[in-house]
Amino acid sequence: MAIGVRHTAAVALGSALIGFLACREPTQVTLTITTDAGCPADDLRPRLNDVMVLSGKKVTLGGGDLVPNASTDQCTDGDPAVVGTLVFLPDGTDDPSLEVLVVAGVQRDDTDDAESFSAGSCLAIVNDPDPTRRSIEGQPCIVARRRLAFVAHNGLALPINLDRRCIGQECGADLTCFEGNCVNPNVACDETGSCEEPVKCADDCDNTCQSGSGECTAQGICSCLACSPATCHGVCNDDQCVCEIEGDCSEEACVAACGNCESGQRQACVDGGCACACDPTACEKSCLDQGKPFKGCAAPPSTACECGEMTGEGGGGSGGGTGGTGATSGSESKPAPLTSQFTWVPSGPTK
Repeated sequence: MAIGVRHTAAVALGSALIGFLACREPTQVTLTITTDAGCPADDLRPRLNDVMVLSGKKVTLGGGDLVPNASTDQCTDGDPAVVGTLVFLPDGTDDPSLEVLVVAGVQRDDTDDAESFSAGSCLAIVNDPDPTRRSIEGQPCIVARRRLAFVAHNGLALPINLDRRCIGQECGADLTCFEGNCVNPNVACDETGSCEEPVKCADDCDNTCQSGSGECTAQGICSCLACSPATCHGVCNDDQCVCEIEGDCSEEACVAACGNCESGQRQACVDGGCACACDPTACEKSCLDQGKPFKGCAAPPSTACECGEMTGEGGGGSGGGTGGTGATSGSESKPAPLTSQFTWVPSGPTK
């Protein structure tokens, strides 16, 4: 029996498909939402407060009337924690497009209410009619989107992980945050039932660019952008993001005032304050700790520590959990059930 079906929505949602008469698999997409943040009932910070899911052939932000298909304030602890699963069914038209938008409200600190938003508050921000206010930059929100297409008579497995590195990361209407970077949300799925991950970069591009701002290209390479006050948590000085400090500048003072840098980097004194820079000694140690050969420090404007490919056996296990989920869901002859902790919202189609 279908639950929460929207007859006017671009994509129908269902929990089961009864009476499937053909021998082929049903055409469907099974979304599995996970997170490396804490669950709502956890003491771990940051943690999720709640999660909302929206879908359609295209989810258009800024329209002012978006209503989520489903929401939950629960998840199951694990590594990663599992928020839940949803099954999407096509609406019978010739257009197989599907866009999924997942919005999560986050609590970053257990003592400051200003550091805690609900998913509804985050959705209101990204759907604000005024584009100048439509940004979660620096806010306790996670927004993740995927764009794909149904494959006829195939069950597809679509994983979305609500990554702590994406808290407060604004990526606009045509990109999504993935592993801390803004990347293309389009993913390709095939008849094996698996959907590829978005193209990703090995480094957090914002943290490996002198400007404090970078984007992950379609080739999986960080491209550094101009320094922007919106992303630089300091001041822009000659296109370098600088953390201002008072008094004498030293590495110890920079760390105390500005925090630690990415692996392979160290705080350095620059004109106007402190900035992270690749340190060859720290970079070599970081590579060796990962079992990778040391390549060196990237050329400016990047501050990245560059390592070679992992040496030895067993280096290909990363990401196996996601692949396993896809293979299992894609091989099922019946649709996966909806997780009971989701609450369906029956009114209002997405655009």
